[in-house]
Amino acid sequence: MASGAIDTGMSGLLCYSVSKAAVVQLTKTLATELGPYGVRANAIAPGFIRTPMTARDDAGAQARGEAAMARATPLGRVGDPGDVAGTVPFLALPPTAQPL
Repeated sequence: MASGAIDTGMSGLLCYSVSKAAVVQLTKTLATELGPYGVRANAIAPGFIRTPMTARDDAGAQARGEAAMARATPLGRVGDPGDVAGTVPFLALPPTAQPL
């Protein structure tokens, strides 16, 4: 799992952002090195997802933060874990089994 957090520096997320950037580079390198052998490498990089990790103690701050994130996303809302959950099993399917 990668993250959209690698695109913008965010205060307090140094270790998280660096580790997710490493996942992206690892994925790109694996795809380059193993692609010629038919091995696929994918990373999923969701944007803001409402989880216990993203929750705040202050309900007002939580609502303001989520509203700001929602305005910055194409769907106009924050994500839920269910928005991402189906991606992993889909990518695990053989290419011939994936619906177009």
